[in-house]
Amino acid sequence: KKTFLQHTVENQISRIDAARKRHADLALARVEEKYTLLKTAPSGSREEFIAFFRECFRDSAWTVALWDPAAGTPLHDPKGLLRKGFPETLDGGEFRDFSAWRIGDFGELRAFFGIPAATVDKAVKEEIASEIHASRFPFDSYIWVNEVVNYDGGVNYAIRRVHPNLRDTEGAFLSTETRDVKGNRPYLAELEGVKKDGNIFFTYFFKRKSSEEISEKLTYAELYRDYNWIVAMGIHLDDIFESIRKANEESGTTSGRLILL
Repeated sequence: KKTFLQHTVENQISRIDAARKRHADLALARVEEKYTLLKTAPSGSREEFIAFFRECFRDSAWTVALWDPAAGTPLHDPKGLLRKGFPETLDGGEFRDFSAWRIGDFGELRAFFGIPAATVDKAVKEEIASEIHASRFPFDSYIWVNEVVNYDGGVNYAIRRVHPNLRDTEGAFLSTETRDVKGNRPYLAELEGVKKDGNIFFTYFFKRKSSEEISEKLTYAELYRDYNWIVAMGIHLDDIFESIRKANEESGTTSGRLILL
């Protein structure tokens, strides 16, 4: 069961990485598509190109700027990108917060357009949350995600991002001072474990998904540092013991038949 929990969490983290790459590739493709569109735009007046440029980037997901490099005049800068000046190259790292971007010359004008990394990450997180909610596992098991905002712990140290068992509390703050019915502090144990080793197995008492019953739960948690996510999965020990009992019964029956044979 421990191997199952660990592999399931590790597989979920692999899917997060895959989703990030897929969305980053999509952002790059969108940028290249816009670049081609602008390069092949019908020739016209300066004012017509400015209007065409504005129309191309009406989607709020984009960060764009258009300026006249010769005159040093901003022509379109809805998000204030040019407040620090007019970038000539990317060597200064001005755009490290973008997942994909382009600087291009279009006649006498120069433009920047890009998709922020935060926009890509938001899409990834929404996709992963939907995937976790749609996943089904036996024995009242499920994956959940807590996002750490303060690695020192304490009140409001983390946010419950995804929790199929308590969906109405998603977005709520968590505290390392919270105790279960036996006085354990599971959030503290989880946080200290992932800080020390990157992952941890631990037990505590928690409500079942299918009922209000409280029982002891074995959990595996692993830190996904890029998002400050603790990805975890657990199974109630009662279910493990019941599985062991059934396995022992079946094993005993099989052994008896083999002895008779």
